[in-house]
Amino acid sequence: MSRSSSGNRSNSNVVVVAVHVVIVVVVVLVVVVVVAVVLVVVVVVVVVVVVVTVPDVTKAVVATFAAILSLYIIIRYWPPVNAEPWLGVKETFGISPQCWQPYFASFPNTLPNSEDCLYLNIYTPARDSSVGLLPVMVWIHGGAYFLGSGSTYNGTELARQGSVVVVTINYRLGVLGFLSTEDSAMPGNYGLLDQIHALKWVRDNIANFGGDPNSVTIFGESAGSTSVSLLVLSPLARGLFQRAIMESGVSLSPWGHVHPSQRLSPVYGARMVGALNGCSHVFGQSDAFVSCLRGISASALVDTALNVTSFIDNNLYMWLIPRVEKYFGVLPDSPLQILSRGEFNKVDTIRGFNADENGEAKIQNNTVSVDSKDKFVELIKNVFRPYAFSGFDDLVEMILDTYIGNSSDPDFIAMKASEASSDLAFAGPTLVELKLVAAKSSGKKHYLYRYDYRDSFSTQPSWISAMHWDEVKHVFGLKQMEFPSLGFGKIAQTLEDKAMTQQMMTMWSNFAKTGNPMSSNSSLTWAPFTGAREWMMNIDTTSSVTKFSRPKIVDIYERVLKLFNGMGASSASIVG
Repeated sequence: MSRSSSGNRSNSNVVVVAVHVVIVVVVVLVVVVVVAVVLVVVVVVVVVVVVVTVPDVTKAVVATFAAILSLYIIIRYWPPVNAEPWLGVKETFGISPQCWQPYFASFPNTLPNSEDCLYLNIYTPARDSSVGLLPVMVWIHGGAYFLGSGSTYNGTELARQGSVVVVTINYRLGVLGFLSTEDSAMPGNYGLLDQIHALKWVRDNIANFGGDPNSVTIFGESAGSTSVSLLVLSPLARGLFQRAIMESGVSLSPWGHVHPSQRLSPVYGARMVGALNGCSHVFGQSDAFVSCLRGISASALVDTALNVTSFIDNNLYMWLIPRVEKYFGVLPDSPLQILSRGEFNKVDTIRGFNADENGEAKIQNNTVSVDSKDKFVELIKNVFRPYAFSGFDDLVEMILDTYIGNSSDPDFIAMKASEASSDLAFAGPTLVELKLVAAKSSGKKHYLYRYDYRDSFSTQPSWISAMHWDEVKHVFGLKQMEFPSLGFGKIAQTLEDKAMTQQMMTMWSNFAKTGNPMSSNSSLTWAPFTGAREWMMNIDTTSSVTKFSRPKIVDIYERVLKLFNGMGASSASIVG
């Protein structure tokens, strides 16, 4: 009995203690809630007071919170944003990563890949402090919109010899730079937005590096050249540059932007990438589809884009490239329509192409590869393989008659194969665009060139002249073109090579400084291209200026553009 009574008293004590603990916990929670509410009220009152009385502080607070939040926003498939500010001096002596891209043994770039890749490099020549701000040249690299880096190009020599500030930039590439669902969820053109953002940075900051923000020349080669051409057309780039140089590529090039007649639409390519990465369950919901892609590793996206490319017969350029879109408004209408209406940025320009852009059409292990009419026709068909339009056979017949005629000579056919493929990809679109620009921008100067110089160190057959990219080595200076990141070694230069480097640097930097590529004391006058006088500079060991004398190129490419855009071969002339 006594044990039982003792046990009951013990249990009662436990219950009492438990009740006391619960009461204490409840009281503490109530106090915490009350304190939290009071703090919230105080914060709200303070914020209201600050908003009303100190608007500048409000902006700073909002900016701080925005900066903190931005750390958690994924940049992938969003427009670029400004870098976070830092305190003190930021040392920037290293080379930045390149934007994500695939690895090719034939293009052994050893720079690391990263999505944190939107950097630029600035080269300022030594100058007297009394000298004013220098003209600026902003280089946009090529690489078919899926390869390359601004860091590959060393602007030291061009800056020094040209007395200009040289800037080289990165932009997002391939599946991370141009993938699109063709709607507001993922409009595409992120690589072009990066280029425009870099130009805005130059406008706002280049004076701190000795550059004149009111004297900016953009220049580029291949996909960099078509980018320059598209920036000339883009309303978002208005006022960001005063001159433009296009080396081997324009907006009207077959690979310059997505044409209406392409077999593979960008959205179909995006769906194939999504299917290979487990996102097919949200195909019909663009926002969810893009969110799914944001969760995939960059390397997986790059690899699967290459798989898609293989599946569609290696037409890589034709779906991961700039496109017409009104959401961002980088390219709100087709280049042909913008040019025809004259609604582009009116700036001085240089456009040109190399003599043997597609010299590889004649080379296969240094032997003739396109040596018959049948092979020639196959080459032309391959150029247009990404497109579906009526009138294709008539177009091929027109090209065959123009270039080959009745000849069956293998050497002649090989030479004409390179000429025709180069004309269709480079010379034709350049000339049609130049004619449209010259007709719609009176008061501005536009120059045309053909680059003919064959490097002394060329390993190609003697019957090959200047191929694609050959001029770039001389624009930046052979001393700077060892390209360790590309696996290239030192170049043995002749006096002629050095003279070509000097000639190219002088013309390009003169144009950046004055709008005229020739020096005032030059014995040669490079006259602008106009509707009345179609002058062209032939750049070689001994350069010369002649009238462009191959109107058939324009006729053929006009027909190509009509078929690309569903206009019909018999419609009125594009260039008038």
